[in-house]
Amino acid sequence: MADIPLTANVLGPDAPTLIAVSKSAPKNIVAAIRAKGVFVEEAGSDHVELPLLLKILKEKYKVNRMMIEGGPTLNWHMLHHQLVDEIRLIHLPFIVGGSDTPSLVGGMHINSEDEMIRLRLKNHYLCGTNLVSEYDVLYKKA
Repeated sequence: MADIPLTANVLGPDAPTLIAVSKSAPKNIVAAIRAKGVFVEEAGSDHVELPLLLKILKEKYKVNRMMIEGGPTLNWHMLHHQLVDEIRLIHLPFIVGGSDTPSLVGGMHINSEDEMIRLRLKNHYLCGTNLVSEYDVLYKKA
């Protein structure tokens, strides 16, 4: 969609930035983003296709490893396409909640225990008062 505000700080000169769009993104907005000095890559027709985007990042930009700090929707799609190798969770020493509190993944609907994405604990440690746990993602073989 290319719906990032043209005033967003990420479009500034501080670091190289890449924005992924689909072919359906408005050409005038894509041009305005490029005019900010930002790399823009098309990765899909109607929406950004994550497997294609990661292929572009690897082949064109030599990205072999990256950290994604996403919300529930991005996290789900990355896991659904089996694009995540490991997960790092930071457990804060307080509790928040409510029906509108985001979860780690959104949109995940499973019908049986077999459809769960399994994790294997590989490390845990304290960082100040926060517990950090690191997991390998274990996808079920097709």
